[in-house]
Amino acid sequence: MNRLRFAPNVPQIIALQDPEGDYKPEQEEVEYLLTDGRILVLNVPDATRLNLMNLQTGETFSVCKRITEGQLPYIEIALSNATEKARAAQEQEAPAPPVLRRNRRGGKVHEMRPEVSEPIQPRLFDRKGTGTYGPAPQAQPAPASRMQSIPLNQAFVEAVKIVRDGLKEAGVQWGDGPQQDAVSTLLIGALNRNWIGPWERQ
Repeated sequence: MNRLRFAPNVPQIIALQDPEGDYKPEQEEVEYLLTDGRILVLNVPDATRLNLMNLQTGETFSVCKRITEGQLPYIEIALSNATEKARAAQEQEAPAPPVLRRNRRGGKVHEMRPEVSEPIQPRLFDRKGTGTYGPAPQAQPAPASRMQSIPLNQAFVEAVKIVRDGLKEAGVQWGDGPQQDAVSTLLIGALNRNWIGPWERQ
């Protein structure tokens, strides 16, 4: 197996040939086939962070094994500049908001916007090794129109708890940097799905 090797603190720009990945429950690892033929192997928490980025085939991203004195090594994953620019361009080409027009009586009427299909839920892997192949079955989220968003300040506290409780349950320790990355990834994913509303002041 031509496995991708990490050089300490040296970012590598790569792209996925198969965004689904091949989940290995016995090893608690996920293998991803890269466009250059190599295999990227990540543990379950890192694979989950990667999947939350919703990478498409050919989209480039960087991976780097960060080693800092006094902290445990961790894998840093981020979108490449090229992918960020391409996504920004796609967002600018998105359909314009509905145009308001006045009817004969002077009232406002909204033009109907075409329905947009729900985004595919990120692949979150079963950490308990049920023997299933691929991601564990996930409960289907309620339609966005029916799902009640939670305030940003509440979502931040919950995201921090999720990361800390998950690390405690897994019996691993991360430094502040990886924990902050994980919290940010959770919040960004939730914001992209409109699960988070405005900050509520007490």
